[in-house]
Amino acid sequence: MSDERFVVGLVQINTGFSGLNYLPYSVAILEDYARRYLKNPDEFQFTIPIYTRIPVAAAVAQLARADLVAFSVYVWNEQISLAIAQALKAAKPDIINVFGGPQVLDRPEEIRQYLGKHRYVDLACHGEGERVFLEVLENARTRR
Repeated sequence: MSDERFVVGLVQINTGFSGLNYLPYSVAILEDYARRYLKNPDEFQFTIPIYTRIPVAAAVAQLARADLVAFSVYVWNEQISLAIAQALKAAKPDIINVFGGPQVLDRPEEIRQYLGKHRYVDLACHGEGERVFLEVLENARTRR
């Protein structure tokens, strides 16, 4: 196993109004849960979440060191999240892009179709994500 830490990027692009933005609550909960329950939390490094609309190239640059990026997707951020994931995969083919949140469909066949259409998304999770995210991180780290 490498001595380098496994870098986890977090993306939850929220709506903004009057120059204000909602903070990335969903991905913050995922990070907090992971930090508490990871077997070896010191082996992981979490990036500062992207939660405002920035150019795709800027998002890719900010996530360049990530081994895995978790996206919390909603109707208002799905398209930009897909664009970022696609650009990340093109720049770094080994990156693991994980999509979760209300926009992820809940029927297995729909998820398979979604993943088939968006081949740069490696995993799509529906429902509460804390335990699933923890398991994804543990497995991704051991397979690196």
